[in-house]
Amino acid sequence: MELLVKQLSKSYKDKEVLKNISFKACEGEILTIIGDSGCGKSTLLKILNFIETKNDGIIILGDETESQPDFRLNFGLVFQNFNLFPSLTVYDNILLPLKSKIKREIKKDNVKFFQRQKELELRLSKEKDYLNYLIDKLNIRSILNQYPSSLSGGQAQRVAIVRSLVIKPKVLCLDEPTSALDPKLVLEVANIIKSLKDLGMIIIVVTHDIKLCSNISDNIIFLKDGNILESGNKDILTNPNSIELKEFLS
Repeated sequence: MELLVKQLSKSYKDKEVLKNISFKACEGEILTIIGDSGCGKSTLLKILNFIETKNDGIIILGDETESQPDFRLNFGLVFQNFNLFPSLTVYDNILLPLKSKIKREIKKDNVKFFQRQKELELRLSKEKDYLNYLIDKLNIRSILNQYPSSLSGGQAQRVAIVRSLVIKPKVLCLDEPTSALDPKLVLEVANIIKSLKDLGMIIIVVTHDIKLCSNISDNIIFLKDGNILESGNKDILTNPNSIELKEFLS
């Protein structure tokens, strides 16, 4: 499976944030997008997750296009500040997107109103094995009954990742996964991200952290002022072609 982005552009009033960029990302690989603040990398993730609307361009995932119903459910996003709901326990935070997805499916299937709660519980029970698998994979079972305010940064991030994974996205996006964490946790974050590759998704990571980028990347895109100036494997970090990338890495 491939994600193809073609001629994507985005403007805010008179400012062009993304300028007709094109790239592809493949299943089982980690694509890392690097660049200075304001270069458009976080905007790109928001467009892929339908938080922002593009001005132009095409997004294709496998044989699916944006015109197909529920196309946006193929994408999951782990926000830079995690965005956990403070009034919900860890477990309820995780269940929230899964319940929302199932409720949409129940409504789409024209289940009678008085049967919907029972159907919700039935469909949730069918997801139990996968849910437990994610909980153990990200090592959060011991904190399921805690509230976000009691979590460390690393714990909150793992919860946010599980919450994004419960709906089984085909593309997982992570926005600046180390920015809110102690620098000592970079290696731990890198190992977590790499461990997700066995789930068979496309993983896209936006970061300014070159150490993290070097550790996790299969392919890299360097964005500058809304343009892709360089792309390739991690060799571009040691042998950059453009002056702009050399300056960014220095």
